[in-house]
Amino acid sequence: MTNKTDELIKRKITDEDVIAGEALNWDIFSSGGSLLLSKGHVIKSDSQITQLIARGACYYCSPEEVTATKKTSRDPNEPAVSFLIINTLLDHLKNAFAILHEENDPTFINRIMRIALDIQYACDENTDAMVGSIQLNQEAPNFLAHPLHNAILCEAACRRQGKGPLDRLPILVAALTQNIGMLSIQEQVFHQEEALSEEQQTIIDEHPQTGHDLLVSHGVTEKRWLTAVRQHHERIDGSGYPAGISGADLSEDAKLLAITDNYTALIRPRAYRSRILHKDALRQMLQQRGSSIDGDLVTLLINAIGIYSPGSLIVLTSGETGIVTRLTKKLDEPQIRLISDARGHASEIGEETPTGGDTGLTIKNMLCAKENQHLLKGLRTVWPMQHPLARDEM
Repeated sequence: MTNKTDELIKRKITDEDVIAGEALNWDIFSSGGSLLLSKGHVIKSDSQITQLIARGACYYCSPEEVTATKKTSRDPNEPAVSFLIINTLLDHLKNAFAILHEENDPTFINRIMRIALDIQYACDENTDAMVGSIQLNQEAPNFLAHPLHNAILCEAACRRQGKGPLDRLPILVAALTQNIGMLSIQEQVFHQEEALSEEQQTIIDEHPQTGHDLLVSHGVTEKRWLTAVRQHHERIDGSGYPAGISGADLSEDAKLLAITDNYTALIRPRAYRSRILHKDALRQMLQQRGSSIDGDLVTLLINAIGIYSPGSLIVLTSGETGIVTRLTKKLDEPQIRLISDARGHASEIGEETPTGGDTGLTIKNMLCAKENQHLLKGLRTVWPMQHPLARDEM
């Protein structure tokens, strides 16, 4: 490399300079000066970074950039882009709910529509990453995590059906707003161990209609959106509420929302019970299919998120622990990344690898993520993505 001026500093690549899943800030050269990678290229895995370091790869930058890099180098424990996207969407939803009862703010519909479109945009890149990241989110309050989780599951299921983005949009906005009629008590009830008060029970019983009316007051006219919110607690056998309607009188959107809502409620722990594992939630739903919930739509959801959902912690017969990262054509043989050794000690995250078949990696059982937080550190490269939402400032 002979055309660099004395003002530029040659620096060897380190794992602090290059982040898997992010665009390069510089041109990368070999030790002999040949261009290896251009600025803006996205490196997909840590193993590629290791190879660059081993080859003595370098880049050139100004003294000012060296100083800035030292000040802004990323914390190795910072979340992966997919987790940052989830956090951004949660913030957007929180801000939308904050103006729900402000009569003079006309932006509520636009805010909800934007979140739904952003979900679609992120799932265009990696649906499994979005399902897994919201599944692993343990920190967000339930009144935000629950509707976002529902919306992402609806997006995954409707994609599986082959529906186009415009056809998927009404159920996404319905999922995001299905519980706006009980926002005032939702978090309180989620953490409450004692029986519901009479007032709380009334609010819950009426929240589908209350939510519908709130949407109308904000100018929502989309029939599928309104119907799904009003009917999401109805059941095909007539056992639901508020109107006790059944069968063909229920919209397809409402029937799918009933399933995703049920699933999400089961796998998120409450004050009076522990979280139910993914496989056990599916088992409970399979037992209800054809009676209170639609059997075909239960099967659709299972096909969309797998027997071992992205984000699930699994234990192999070898004793090693992995995290499910990607579905395959065989729903019980997902792609995983190993995150612990056979003794249960956290290890550096491994390369994505298949299970089942001739791989020698056989899944034995599942673990609860909340009870194994020590294994979930350093997951920033588990789903390499490059997405503007992760850098969106509220």
